[in-house]
Amino acid sequence: MTNEAAPSEWTSLEIVKLLVAFLTPVFLFVLGVMVTRAPRAIAIKRELDKTVYANQQLFSEEFAAHYKAFLQLLFYHWRGVGKDAELRVSKTKLRAERGADTKWEPEWDRLFVAESQASDPVSVVQAYERLMDHFADELGVRGSAKVK
Repeated sequence: MTNEAAPSEWTSLEIVKLLVAFLTPVFLFVLGVMVTRAPRAIAIKRELDKTVYANQQLFSEEFAAHYKAFLQLLFYHWRGVGKDAELRVSKTKLRAERGADTKWEPEWDRLFVAESQASDPVSVVQAYERLMDHFADELGVRGSAKVK
């Protein structure tokens, strides 16, 4: 029996499914699609961090760099010991995009950075696309033509 590495660093379909299941709702939330609520988006971020940290040996350095860049656009980290990250999205724009009929809890306001610290949505989309493109390449699952 040898200790040779498998052809791909990605060895667990369950980890892949978990990452995609977590990344997509947070990305859509930041874009204004109501797939989750603000507190759930932060809880998903914690689950993502646990999954990536616990399985970091399965990820390439390039994937880790793309993941980190994406999450830095979505969340403001290191607010202090025991404090959750804040969402780096404009709560004003988010509320406006969702419309007056969408339920918004006043306590959610504290979960967001100041408007001046919100990430540019175009940058978020670009970072997500880079992350997912790299992810697909590492998994060897990219189709023959990329859809733009």
